[in-house]
Amino acid sequence: MIKDILIPFDRKTEIHGTLHINTKSDTLILLCHGFGDSKETHGIKRLAQLVEPSVNIFRFTFTDTEPNIKIEAENIHSIVSYFKTKYKYIVVMGISLGGLSSLLGTISGQNIDKLILLNPFVYLHRWIAWKYRKTLLLSILFAPVLKRLRDTLIFYRTNLRPQDLLVPTLLIVSTHDEIVSPSHGKTLFAHIGSSQKKMILDNEIDHGLSKEKYLKKVAAYITSWITK
Repeated sequence: MIKDILIPFDRKTEIHGTLHINTKSDTLILLCHGFGDSKETHGIKRLAQLVEPSVNIFRFTFTDTEPNIKIEAENIHSIVSYFKTKYKYIVVMGISLGGLSSLLGTISGQNIDKLILLNPFVYLHRWIAWKYRKTLLLSILFAPVLKRLRDTLIFYRTNLRPQDLLVPTLLIVSTHDEIVSPSHGKTLFAHIGSSQKKMILDNEIDHGLSKEKYLKKVAAYITSWITK
């Protein structure tokens, strides 16, 4: 069963999301998409469908029109606040750039019980595909003159403290990711402070889970870890 939900964000904006309901579960996963995607992107929608038989999952579209990890982290905080009395456990899951927003949102927020990161982009100095690197470089170059970008970089530097991440954390990393280097996930894993952390290095899946078998494989990783 699914239900469309609007969650207030600020005076002018609402977060548009779809809740996949599992009445037998007291756990909710917040599914955070990556750069250029939305809650209706095939991989996001299909992953939610595959996980729904085991847990509740909420897929949503970030409210920023251009990538802004500060706003995205604040979106996550608003969603957690909305659901925190409705579910016993809240898990945040981020994919690609959504992984960075999820990481920073978890470190800077409250009431998040677990974190899952899939092929996360984390570090500004590590390799990503050129078409995304151009956007990143322009953001850095114009940050000194654009307050929005400057505030975003300050938020990034202030909250990128993986040693302070103490909730159970699962990283799923493609060893041959063609978009974001696996070194992002591997380096992050080494610095996470939680004693309950696990990393799965998968040599089959690609960055965007472009095949049904990749989606099913990741869904199995998620449900096995969440429900154990």
